[in-house]
Amino acid sequence: MTGSVVLVRNQHHQGTWNLENRLSVSRVVGDSLTIMPDGSWRALESADLEVFGGALSSEPTLGARISVFSVPERLRRRFWTLQLEQLVEQNLPSVAKEFSDFRDDVVSYLRFIGADLGSSVDVRIVASLPNRLTTRVGDDDASVGLKVADDAETFFLINFGDQVRSTLFLSHDQGEPRVLRFAMMPGEGCWFSALHVAFDGCTLDMDEPDFIVELRANHTPR
Repeated sequence: MTGSVVLVRNQHHQGTWNLENRLSVSRVVGDSLTIMPDGSWRALESADLEVFGGALSSEPTLGARISVFSVPERLRRRFWTLQLEQLVEQNLPSVAKEFSDFRDDVVSYLRFIGADLGSSVDVRIVASLPNRLTTRVGDDDASVGLKVADDAETFFLINFGDQVRSTLFLSHDQGEPRVLRFAMMPGEGCWFSALHVAFDGCTLDMDEPDFIVELRANHTPR
């Protein structure tokens, strides 16, 4: 990815839009294969606002656009009626009907708010342990850092949990990489081009498991 990431408020975002209090940045450690924040988070300063130009605005600007939205309370209530343990373990035959109905409802709502889901979309529920600097892990349970999704053109993340969780995005300022941390409220989601944005989850400051609904959309048949 080149350039900076830009957060844009979707017209269907509900509640207070205090992004300024929900964004922080960190320097990057690791290498090109394992990109990690160094964990020294700090609030955005005036120079950062130039880097993430438009991040506190409802108007899109240059950069990798990340659109933030809210889901209705009825979808959140419905999520908690699902048999989450079986779904996270992908034991779908026993819960196929309830999950497919919920999935169709989420997809319908995203189309309603203007999201382009393309020709195919994969929906899954992902659970992560609390208090992790990054949530994407390898086979040895070690963090693998921020990555670009190579199996989707557009990526959607929705926080269906009861706690604030963070999403991390890699951004560049004149060649210097930094990690932008965006605190996602319960019932809040975002979508972005998965082809150009390295990202990951972050569950620091959480004391309960993190539940995210991921949607991976492709615009050409595979």
